[in-house]
Amino acid sequence: RNNNRMAGGGWAVHVGVLIITVALACATSVYAEWEVAESRVARAVEHDPLDLPLFTFPNTLLTSLVVFFGALICAGAGVGGGAFNLAAYILFLDYSAHVAVPLSKATVLGVGIGGYLVMVLKRHPGADRPLIDYQTALLMEPMALIGSVFGVFFNVIFPEYIILICLVVLLTATAYKTFQKGITTYKKEKATQAPKPQPIQTYEQFSVQNAGETQESGFEMVINHDCFLDDDCEDGEHPVSMSLPKPLPMEEAPCSEVEKIYKNESHTPLLVLLALFFTWLVFVVAIFLAGAKGKSVVGIECGTYGYWLLLAFAFVFLTCVTALQATRMVRLHYRKVSCGYKFIEGDIHWDRKTAYLFPLACIIAGWTAGFLGVGGGLVQGPVLLHMGMNPQVATATSSFMILYTASSTTFQYALLGLINWKQGLWYGGIAFLGAILGQVGLAEFIKWTKKASMAVFLLAVLEVVSMLAIGGLGLYQMIKGDVSMSFRWLCH
Repeated sequence: RNNNRMAGGGWAVHVGVLIITVALACATSVYAEWEVAESRVARAVEHDPLDLPLFTFPNTLLTSLVVFFGALICAGAGVGGGAFNLAAYILFLDYSAHVAVPLSKATVLGVGIGGYLVMVLKRHPGADRPLIDYQTALLMEPMALIGSVFGVFFNVIFPEYIILICLVVLLTATAYKTFQKGITTYKKEKATQAPKPQPIQTYEQFSVQNAGETQESGFEMVINHDCFLDDDCEDGEHPVSMSLPKPLPMEEAPCSEVEKIYKNESHTPLLVLLALFFTWLVFVVAIFLAGAKGKSVVGIECGTYGYWLLLAFAFVFLTCVTALQATRMVRLHYRKVSCGYKFIEGDIHWDRKTAYLFPLACIIAGWTAGFLGVGGGLVQGPVLLHMGMNPQVATATSSFMILYTASSTTFQYALLGLINWKQGLWYGGIAFLGAILGQVGLAEFIKWTKKASMAVFLLAVLEVVSMLAIGGLGLYQMIKGDVSMSFRWLCH
């Protein structure tokens, strides 16, 4: 019954978004490879990503297995698995961080598409609404897109050892926070499932409990504490009496608009989804027109005034989208409160402080996505959990935002000529299949165990394993002397 709500116009929008995304990816890749075809220069420390072979046995087989199982596990936890991909590309393919990070972004894009196709059909575990919180995604994703630009710049400019150190620090901090949230969620689940003891009722408790039965007839039971026994009562007093119930204050009565709010929340907000896609499209077009290596299609060169003006326009546009959505969500929250809307556990209360400050954290998520090759879910997921969002909703919403963050950073690396699209399509396709299986498997596991905290602990374990893998590989490469130690210019 719930899935039928996705029929008709809803499916057309979702499929159209994915088709346009894939088409833009193909067009960008063709343009990027043509643009840098005459400027390929072999580097002493790093491979040229456009000249790398697709299959090398057994390296490709081992890498494919790690990518598949990494996507299988990470997609269910709401992250893109970029740290696992980086470990596989560095260890099995012997790539430097500057080559592995762009390829990881193309792989994470496959995870985002696969996870979205599964999550879009799921419903909220405690309310009649979609599992993905599209309103929150529209509020926070524009800031992540801004951060992704700075992340790509940092990845191109900074030495490889700085990238590896930042990865280890990020994963350590987020793992600690996520473990804390998992423990808190588990305690709440345990307290909810524990049977409550039934105490022996006193006379007063019994009277209060049975008072509710008298309200059905329009009366309320009142207990006179001054004369508990008949001997203590004065003339005209009784230990128990009946009176008319007090009417509810007018402000507590639910208004008629609350039913409209419930009805709107039960459907996928197509206007919000289209607004998010349009925001992403404007950003990608601005980045495409700005170009990277050489001149763009409109003749703009990297580092010129036109280049920075286009980026400034994109930043201002994204900031305005976030500000408008924040204002809209604050007004909607106050309207819900005034209408007697029943909030459930895991609903975020969007006051002015929450709506305007928390999106700034997504700048860090976008920065890490572009700089370190992760999907952004390692930061977005813990942020949503810290805000009090339901773990399953936080996982689904984070997975949905990965689709936009990963696609935008993939386009930026394509314009820089740093992605081998044959490898990107191969590993992205494998991650796509793993993500679908991972999303379905996690849902069945939570349904079977009835413990949403497992998703939080899974995310924390993945962060710890990724931190150990990246830190160990980075230390090994630095000891061997295979790590780049010099800075580079953005446009060269």
